[in-house]
Amino acid sequence: MNSVNLLPWRDLETKIKDRRLIVVSFLILVVCIGTTVMRFVSLNQIKQSRFERNSFLVSQIEELEENIIELKESLDERKHIPQ
Repeated sequence: MNSVNLLPWRDLETKIKDRRLIVVSFLILVVCIGTTVMRFVSLNQIKQSRFERNSFLVSQIEELEENIIELKESLDERKHIPQ
């Protein structure tokens, strides 16, 4: 009976599996890094939009406070005017 040496085939199969493992690991690493970068950018955009919204609200509050002060002054002046 002839004997067939399967060791080269097994060695080749092992090398192919090792290469697949390396490629899959690299792809997973790239996806993880990409996801992390996307989350970082997304969170910075959310932070920036909230900062802009808060700045707008602060400016509106300051404007309203100035209007309130003017109204109070106007009411005080009316109280001092004899009728």
